[in-house]
Amino acid sequence: MTTDFYNELQTLYVALSKYPSYSDYFYKENYKCFNNNYFFLKGERTKFLEKLSNISINDIYSDTHKKEMGFPENYLNQKLINFDENRVCIIDSLGPIIYYYILNNLKPELDEFIKQLELAKKDSRGYVKIDNGYLKFHYVEFFEYWIKRFEGNENMKKLIHLFTKTKSHVININLYDEIEINEKKIIGYIETLQHFNFENL
Repeated sequence: MTTDFYNELQTLYVALSKYPSYSDYFYKENYKCFNNNYFFLKGERTKFLEKLSNISINDIYSDTHKKEMGFPENYLNQKLINFDENRVCIIDSLGPIIYYYILNNLKPELDEFIKQLELAKKDSRGYVKIDNGYLKFHYVEFFEYWIKRFEGNENMKKLIHLFTKTKSHVININLYDEIEINEKKIIGYIETLQHFNFENL
């Protein structure tokens, strides 16, 4: 995944996940409809949105997931994006879909990140602890030292950015100035990725 494409996707994900004011969009069935001058619908991003306008919900979910969920056919046939006069109507679930599409593109790095978390738990040397699905570094400096093992891996840098700088809430600083990594959530991502089929993207 190139840096430009990652930046395009994560900007779209954040924009769709930040709950803009009701003046920015209105609902039309399963879609949020934005004025096509809205900031994340301009420039190069429109090319990817145009591609999504040719892809239906049926195209991006796995057959197993569709069967388990029992989605009605009229829902599965809906396109992810509809261009309507001066509006762009975006399926309400597109934010999470984009998020998992990013993770799918960074799957080797996601697997490696989980592997390194397991190694950190086995060789904590007193600087990490496990607490209810979270791996916690006692001091920011310990986390910064640990994260240096990924230096030089550009895709890993993108994954860490996704986990720290967007709305994912995977890596945070808690009230005790500890760095928390929500390992339980990351493992859940691996399971949820099985619900998708991104071959058409």
